[in-house]
Amino acid sequence: MSSKQRKEQKALMVDTLNVDMNAVDHVRNSFEWIDLKESISQNKPMLGCQKCYDQDSNDSKGIDSLRVIKNNKFGHEKFSDKLDIYDNPLRSLEVSFSNKCELQCLHCNSQFSSSWFELDKELVKHGFDDRQISDTPELGIPSNFFDNADLSKLEILRINGGEPIGDPLTLPFFRKLNEQGTLKNLEEMRFLTNAMNFPDDELLGYFKKITGKVVIYIGVDGYKESYEKMRYPAKWSVLEHNLERYIDFAQKTGIRIYMNTTINSVTFRDLPNTMLWWLKKTEFLSPRNKNIVPVQVTGPEYLSLKAVPEWERDAVANRIKDIVIPQFIDGNWTQNSLDKKINKLVRFLEQPQKYNPELKNKLETFVNVINNTK
Repeated sequence: MSSKQRKEQKALMVDTLNVDMNAVDHVRNSFEWIDLKESISQNKPMLGCQKCYDQDSNDSKGIDSLRVIKNNKFGHEKFSDKLDIYDNPLRSLEVSFSNKCELQCLHCNSQFSSSWFELDKELVKHGFDDRQISDTPELGIPSNFFDNADLSKLEILRINGGEPIGDPLTLPFFRKLNEQGTLKNLEEMRFLTNAMNFPDDELLGYFKKITGKVVIYIGVDGYKESYEKMRYPAKWSVLEHNLERYIDFAQKTGIRIYMNTTINSVTFRDLPNTMLWWLKKTEFLSPRNKNIVPVQVTGPEYLSLKAVPEWERDAVANRIKDIVIPQFIDGNWTQNSLDKKINKLVRFLEQPQKYNPELKNKLETFVNVINNTK
């Protein structure tokens, strides 16, 4: 996506959500939100959906976009155009309580991490006008955003960041879910974390009350030194320590632990090592309770695979294809080729993307500015 498209998309998002943001029902009941849903239901192109359109193109090699996944789940249902939220109970919710985060991951920005605020301002001074700078270091929803909301019909819940562990709104939100009896009705709860901290006993208790699928997504980009470079100031030793605690919790409760890893121009060379490390660490979890979830970085373009020569991408893809690791399944050791776990990574790496040497130079400048600013 070009810088112009990004600016247009950001302007559209701000204009669309320029409503009373004091409560979730105000947003859902606004003319702007209903107009947005009607446009989508009529298949009108939306700038905010461009990433999914690109992924659904002929070059996607069968990788389903979030748009396709959600339409398969809810697409058969009719949308009520009445200004009455009770005709459309809240059934799927994806929420970020704030952008508070202690990390400065290279593929992030100040909209999703408060630690990026000063860095983004410095990058703009050096000509990086594609940076999405927030107006203030910390962004977030009001503390009373869900006070009067009926969350009892929720089926799918996704908690993003910032970093939700330690966010002051995380525990009150789960207390409300517990009070409304939502936890026992959830079909699926996905929780994203950088794993630099571990949930307290109260939050873990709420996780255990969920009768549906619970997935903890742990962000891992790179391996050892490249991980600490990509996710500064994260420490590999802290990641390993907390991962062991998550694995112990998973073995006791049956929750799922997935590695969320980005395919980017900085750490893609370490993808095979990262995969082998993860699969070795989680070898005693059942296959369905562990997974690798690759996310392709498409923008800014200097962090995408367009900044990488095709021969380098092919070399990494071939290394991943050769991965075979012993797995402990149903009480027995067996050799598996990890078909589903590696195929998506390989497809991402082999997607046609023309190499642009100028992007590689811009990446070097980007990294140098950040290193000189820290």
